Amino acid sequence: MILAVGLQLCIQRVKGLSGALDDFRNVCTIYSPKYAEKTFKCLKDFNRGVALFTCPKTPIKCLSASLKICFIAEDYFRRNDKACEAEILYCSGLRKIFPVEVYEKTILKVIKHPIRYAARHTSDELRRSSADLQGIMHVTPPMSCAEVLRTCKELSNKYGYADVNLQTLQHKMYPNIFGLGDCTPGITNKTSSAVGAQSQIVYQNVLSIFRGKYPIAHYDGYTACPVVTGYGTCILTEFDYNNKPCESFPWKQNSESRLNYFLKRNVLGKLYWRYNVKGKSNFNRNLLKMFKFRR
Repeated sequence: MILAVGLQLCIQRVKGLSGALDDFRNVCTIYSPKYAEKTFKCLKDFNRGVALFTCPKTPIKCLSASLKICFIAEDYFRRNDKACEAEILYCSGLRKIFPVEVYEKTILKVIKHPIRYAARHTSDELRRSSADLQGIMHVTPPMSCAEVLRTCKELSNKYGYADVNLQTLQHKMYPNIFGLGDCTPGITNKTSSAVGAQSQIVYQNVLSIFRGKYPIAHYDGYTACPVVTGYGTCILTEFDYNNKPCESFPWKQNSESRLNYFLKRNVLGKLYWRYNVKGKSNFNRNLLKMFKFRR
């Protein structure tokens, strides 16, 4: 059996958020398809005031998405002559804005002006008075492993994630069970690239079990997390369990780049559909490394 139940949004953990997303004109989130279009409407309707973007302290789907919407909003305001009327705040419940130091330094330079950043700050309640304030609030809701797994104590660890070995992705108690994707323990960034890398590991190890052998493939925690910093620029992050960069391309990926943005917009999506969802991401990584040279 392969556990691949993903994460669930825990909107109810922020008191008043569920009603605010439906009833408040200025509260939105891109993390639900129900409110994605509302998010863009909030940006278009914004005239002045505070633009607040939050990130919870729980593991979430693609950490950089909460940053991307903040950067894109700032760029949108600037392009539409609204920047001088906006006070943009990014509040994160995490200790660091990004787990990998080399990328964090670049992100902090980008966010320094005109965005204000506060660590270990996030929202736990939205009150009715928020609807009357000028500005907008974009909320990245807390998340947890899907209820069906979180409540199954035989298969989950104390945090509610699949209780699997971090390298082989095999369950610690039941050798015929493996974990895949966002429901695996939350020490790596939860992205589609991580799922793609894990799928090849699970495939090889399931074959080993069928042949009466021990798991032979090991997952190093690889994940890729492009951080779009505006319309046309991007930081292309790739790293492992140890938060060490493991980059695929022969240029500095830790700086804002139009080339990184081009790859994000025009190439990575095609690689996802043609390789990642088919469990061929290792082929994808090896192909890219053929063109990599020592810097």
